[in-house]
Amino acid sequence: MMSYDLFAAATVHLPFMLWAVRVGSRVYGTADAESDHDYVAVLCSGTGYKDSDQIRKDSDLIRYASGGEHLDIMVRTQEAFQSSLDNQNVFAIECLWTPAEHILQGSDVLSGLRARWRLNPSLLRQQATEKSNSDYGHYLKTCGDRDRKTRKHLWHSLRVPMFAAQVLQYGRITDYTSPGVACSLYDDIMTDPNLDPTHWGQIRQDLLSRIYC
Repeated sequence: MMSYDLFAAATVHLPFMLWAVRVGSRVYGTADAESDHDYVAVLCSGTGYKDSDQIRKDSDLIRYASGGEHLDIMVRTQEAFQSSLDNQNVFAIECLWTPAEHILQGSDVLSGLRARWRLNPSLLRQQATEKSNSDYGHYLKTCGDRDRKTRKHLWHSLRVPMFAAQVLQYGRITDYTSPGVACSLYDDIMTDPNLDPTHWGQIRQDLLSRIYC
């Protein structure tokens, strides 16, 4: 069964889904055999669906598996997603500019959101820095383990300022997959035998400095 068919099966009982997009490694071009299929689904107002102002929350995560494929679907109401956009949440901005081939439903609604969204550079810098610091902190706590989860925390601590730099320069994310943005650094992290914090910390500081130029 294709991932879109699995997504339809997993969300059949969700009320009034406005739009849905694929997110994560399959958009960045970094997916491997262990990667899940990750999605965000946004619901119409007034559905009564439990939500939060946070773009990610475990209680709003649908997990679905079939035929060896695993799906994680983050569900948000329209109001909560808009709040995240207004707060310049980097993940919400990623969803907003998802490439057309990764939009499962509601491309017209997304077009309207894109037209109305306004960039707040200082707030975006703050949000990107805080998110990068959080992921880097998780990496530092477990860098001696050199496991997959630790490596992905490090990767996200670099990816976030790279994406924020695109938004500050172009007003949107223009490229999710080019080697300078995604795959090259990801491959380096996943194959690095040492994960030296001095080395990767300098790279992160260089990336963060670009969003303050």
